[in-house]
Amino acid sequence: MKHANTVFHQLLRVIPRHRFEEVVRRYDGDRRIRSLSCWTQFCVMLYAQLCSRQSLRDVVSAWESHASRHYHLGAGSVRRSTLADANVKRSAGMYLELFYWLLHQFRGKGIHRKDAVRLIDSTTIDLCKHQFEWASFRTGKSGVKVHTVYDPDAQVPTFFSITAAKKHDKKAAEHMPLLPGATYVFDRAYNDYAWFHDLTQRDIRFVSRMKRNAEFEVVATLPVSDDGVLEDQHIRLSSAKGRKECPTILRASASCMRDGRACLYHHDL
Repeated sequence: MKHANTVFHQLLRVIPRHRFEEVVRRYDGDRRIRSLSCWTQFCVMLYAQLCSRQSLRDVVSAWESHASRHYHLGAGSVRRSTLADANVKRSAGMYLELFYWLLHQFRGKGIHRKDAVRLIDSTTIDLCKHQFEWASFRTGKSGVKVHTVYDPDAQVPTFFSITAAKKHDKKAAEHMPLLPGATYVFDRAYNDYAWFHDLTQRDIRFVSRMKRNAEFEVVATLPVSDDGVLEDQHIRLSSAKGRKECPTILRASASCMRDGRACLYHHDL
């Protein structure tokens, strides 16, 4: 019977095997390994992620149901206890290094700095309190927060960090490597006048929802050319805090959206 490569096999082809083995050698990942190589471990865990397996027993059962395909992947069979030991004892650093290598291959292709648009957001992942006590979140629940800068054109993250779920989004954003000349889009969770001023000083444009209680005065009214825009204005924040922390002229637009005045821009946009 003629062999046909699976979709999973095609996905693995973006990872050169020699590159993977170089990383494994640096970490001595396969040293004194008899049955479960790092490549097989990687294939199994990637398969588990893509198929949304819920437990190691579920992972192994699903993996072994495709035993006839293992040879063509360069992988082999796996036992639950062996996989559990490998996940605990082997360094996650080699897979992290592989991730950043892949990210470098795909990020920013065809995107010029002046055209770059990035999205900033975070997501909270709930964790079991008994197993992850260090990630204190709420009573009876632990959690972590993943802070991400995403490139919508390349469809890959350009940066991410993981913190305890209690950390505020804006605090994490202060440590993100943002690109001068690019435009960043984020929600009201990142509203901080001092940070807005810092972005404008670094020639970084931004788009964000304006808080309902924001106080400002209109400096100039611009002509509106888009049917979805009701008002387009240059403004100056007029509250005591706004004048002190962000003395920059900004640009505000009111749209047909339910929230009314929707966005706050760097004035050069």
